[in-house]
Amino acid sequence: MDARGGTAVARAVFHLRRATEIEGLKVARGRGGDETRVTGTLLRVDPGGRVDYRPFPGQRVRISFRPSGSSGWRPVGEAVTRRDGWFSARTREDGQGAWRAEYAGSPRYAADVSSEREA
Repeated sequence: MDARGGTAVARAVFHLRRATEIEGLKVARGRGGDETRVTGTLLRVDPGGRVDYRPFPGQRVRISFRPSGSSGWRPVGEAVTRRDGWFSARTREDGQGAWRAEYAGSPRYAADVSSEREA
């Protein structure tokens, strides 16, 4: 009831998205330092509800790099997850800095950003 005795009606719409998680991010410089390989695994909450997390296949994961001394991230590569959720991307970024993987999400699954790895 509002102050005048009328009925207050409100509606809210929301879209519940299931959790995702990027785990096990690794960064390895190739021989000679001219190529960097970034790997990890994308997991999602089990849609059947049987276990906590399962591999999330067929999803695009963006690889971003932040040079040392910079505050901005820039995309440098992309990978698609395999059946087991694992992804791998190779890039030719030079210099020292930090790496991360980003999953943009979908209408049913939330976005996630990995922790940073220095290389």
